Amino acid sequence: MFTKFTLFTWFILLFTLFSLFGSVSADTNYTVVGPTSLRPGHPYSFSVQIYGVPNPVSYTLLAKIVNSGDDNDVLVEEEFTVVHASLQTFSLNVPINFPDTAYTFKVTASGGKISFNNSHYLSVSQKTHSVFIQTDKYLYKPGQTIKFRVLGIQSNLKPYKEAFNITIYVRPLHYCNLKYLI
Repeated sequence: MFTKFTLFTWFILLFTLFSLFGSVSADTNYTVVGPTSLRPGHPYSFSVQIYGVPNPVSYTLLAKIVNSGDDNDVLVEEEFTVVHASLQTFSLNVPINFPDTAYTFKVTASGGKISFNNSHYLSVSQKTHSVFIQTDKYLYKPGQTIKFRVLGIQSNLKPYKEAFNITIYVRPLHYCNLKYLI
């Protein structure tokens, strides 16, 4: 039967052992968040956060986008040195011209107590511009003049400055007698 003295002695002994050899830490976890699509000429931004590791921590993060069919066909690759486990955002510069095929985003971290691999598939979004049409009213009566303006926006959200042709269809309320303007 243990007495108070022997329990106290065991407590001191265990405390001393843990402080000499290091304490048992919780498992290291991570989160990698990034979009599921690539846009030509736009940076691919993603965020990484490490949990369960005290700061400061130093590790190397290798991020790359590869052809899904061939890991040796690398579209873009960059290595980052990270010194904090807090949430951090990184960017890869995606080229303007590349084949429209399936890609995979891969991230690998190593160094210190950190080691993980993560990957997910990416689709390619070739959208180059948007067209917005604005009218002065949402509903017109028969015979009223329709006033509208058209604004072209590039994929980087800057105005499209070149001339472009569009076709505007005017539909009555019940979609009969379809007419169009050029």
